[in-house]
Amino acid sequence: MAAKEIYLDNNATTRPLPQVCDAMMRVLGEDFGNASSTHSSGERARKYLTEARDSVAALIGGDSSNLIFTGSGTEANNLVLMSCLVRKNKPSHIVISSVEHSSILKTCDHLLEKGDDVLLLG
Repeated sequence: MAAKEIYLDNNATTRPLPQVCDAMMRVLGEDFGNASSTHSSGERARKYLTEARDSVAALIGGDSSNLIFTGSGTEANNLVLMSCLVRKNKPSHIVISSVEHSSILKTCDHLLEKGDDVLLLG
């Protein structure tokens, strides 16, 4: 008899709720489209994207126009950290820990090379 697997890697990927899977399958299988396109499939995709953005904004008490959806945690981490390079009036000061995701550590190494102040704790 095979032992039942106990999944403990939720930090990397978490099993989505059944309702999420159902909604994703509907969109991926029936209502897929590029939300930037002007045809009907694109308009449906844009509607779903707008609804998702509004739902997240309401959940966190924010403004939906300030939300950016990314494809991964690495992309999100890089977006935030690389924005430090955009405002080069003065160097950024960033404090991180030694147990950060590798995308944080690698990007902060790059920022350090560019003259930003990065303090690594631990």
